[in-house]
Amino acid sequence: MFTSSLHSDIVHFESLAVPTAQEKCARLQVYNLLAAVLRKRFRDCHVEVHGSAAQGLALHSSDTDVAVLIPGKTGTGILFQIASKLERVGLVVPAHTRVRHRARIPIVSVQTKPEFGSLRFDIVVNRDDGMKVTPIVRGYLDEMPALRPLLLILKVFLYQRNLNSAATGGPSSYVLTCMVIHFLQVNPNAIPKLRIDDPMRSEGLGYLLLDFFKYYGSQFPYETDYISVKAGKCLPKTSAPWISQNCYSQLCVECLTPEGEMHRVP
Repeated sequence: MFTSSLHSDIVHFESLAVPTAQEKCARLQVYNLLAAVLRKRFRDCHVEVHGSAAQGLALHSSDTDVAVLIPGKTGTGILFQIASKLERVGLVVPAHTRVRHRARIPIVSVQTKPEFGSLRFDIVVNRDDGMKVTPIVRGYLDEMPALRPLLLILKVFLYQRNLNSAATGGPSSYVLTCMVIHFLQVNPNAIPKLRIDDPMRSEGLGYLLLDFFKYYGSQFPYETDYISVKAGKCLPKTSAPWISQNCYSQLCVECLTPEGEMHRVP
């Protein structure tokens, strides 16, 4: 049966898609070097990994998201200071350094030198919303056994089509996570609950993946509703003052944290 075969393929893919224990160890060592450089340059700063790497959802190709909290520092000039310092100590490749200071969320994107694994890091300054989201997502991962395998296969599906970020017209990893959580919450086509609660025993991942595509491909009410994971359902866009009318044709997602921003997909 096709869905049973698809389930087996997803399970096998999950075992291959994530970094090995050795890769995780190497990444941690390089991250520790990067964090040490930043702590030496900014004495009172706090450095922490967030996003997919902290949630156990990183792929071999994933960047590592890093938040740097520096008391008393404001403005995007600090991004250039970080980029300059990492280049001067010889940790990153200058040609691959990008300071995106005009982005909605300003970041420094760097790639370490080959002797440090050619790893990519995205660094934000004085934004702790990613750090606050991490334990929330971990909680959903614990509650929803189908969430992790579905997220991993969908992340690669989008990556292969260059649709894995808002910059290329697709959902970010965070938005995709909210989309899958919402899909599992509402179970729009009433798939038997066992396939959601125990997808391994019921061989339900194939059914769920196909239904995910059906829901967001032809059933989701993009023009009228937005995703609220906190409410566990869709809510009308007219009830959300933070959604302007020019966003009514877009997928809108409420942030998982109370003070977070709305996210949308073009």
